[in-house]
Amino acid sequence: MRNINKLSSSIRAALMLGALSSVNAYAFAEEESAVEVEQVQSQEQDEDVIGEDEIEVVEVTGSRIKANTLEGVSPVTIISADDMVKKGFATAYDALKDLTANTGTTQGAEMAASGGFTPNAQTVSLRGLGNNQVLVLVNGRRIADYPSPYNGASNFVNLSSIPMAAVASIEILTAGASAIYGSDAVAGVMNIKTKRNLEDTTFSAKVGTTTEGGGDEGRFQLATGVNGDDYTVTFALEYHKQDPIFSADRDFMDSVDDGPAGHNYLDRGIVIVDEMVRLGYYQDDEETEDIDEGWTLYRDPTEQRCQISGSGYEYTNRVMNEGEEDELDYGYYCGTDLSGTRSIRNERETISTYL
Repeated sequence: MRNINKLSSSIRAALMLGALSSVNAYAFAEEESAVEVEQVQSQEQDEDVIGEDEIEVVEVTGSRIKANTLEGVSPVTIISADDMVKKGFATAYDALKDLTANTGTTQGAEMAASGGFTPNAQTVSLRGLGNNQVLVLVNGRRIADYPSPYNGASNFVNLSSIPMAAVASIEILTAGASAIYGSDAVAGVMNIKTKRNLEDTTFSAKVGTTTEGGGDEGRFQLATGVNGDDYTVTFALEYHKQDPIFSADRDFMDSVDDGPAGHNYLDRGIVIVDEMVRLGYYQDDEETEDIDEGWTLYRDPTEQRCQISGSGYEYTNRVMNEGEEDELDYGYYCGTDLSGTRSIRNERETISTYL
């Protein structure tokens, strides 16, 4: 009887140990499964974070090599079309010439009365190195040079040939990039990006003038596009006209007397010839000498002769020391004050298209 009880106890103990082992194994399996699920979730979260913070591979002006943004930086200035509109720029050239990097002097519409060798062209000079040291690209590609050489010596790109209506943005690299683009990129690179995939038609008009008079300006722009299954066409048109501004339009520049020498600048030695011809003798502070009989005395040309001469001069007179005791009238002659005829800004009319 005792042996049977011992056997029963042994069987019962074995069964209990087996049950406990099964419970422990099941609990351990559940714990291990939970750890694996947690590890998978953590790995997925890490992949999401990596996906969000993944370094973007971009291509920027100044480098033809695709690389991530952590490899280096370039001094690139970006001007969008909205920026140009908000600041009131009439053309893409107006926006570019306003750059702080544009420190050089260039010939153009503001080059006095002559406009230099290329009066119709508009260009910039980055860092004062010259416009022939600036590479101009359109959508990353070179464009044709202006047909007339700058200053009669070097090639350059006319910025006024690109209608502002077609410009989406302008990227300006103000550091040298000759190692990538060649010797014409010593001063920098300007990449003009045009609008693409236009579906709507937009147009704008602008008129303006100056507060002191002269320089009336008008501009009309049109941009449109057509998109198909396997093609896209973008068209832009710009018409721009500006009136000249003459020195005569400004009170401080309309006469030679406005110069640093002050009033009566013409009273100096340059008018001695007038005095000699009018009075028939040469006179200065030290001596008076009679002129030979062969000298012709001054004759009034009359207003009619001034008009029919075709010289463009007017019938006028010159008075020395006007309003003073020693006032002297030299009489009438055909002439003009050239100071007032010089232009501050030349007249300009352009039509540019982009397709």
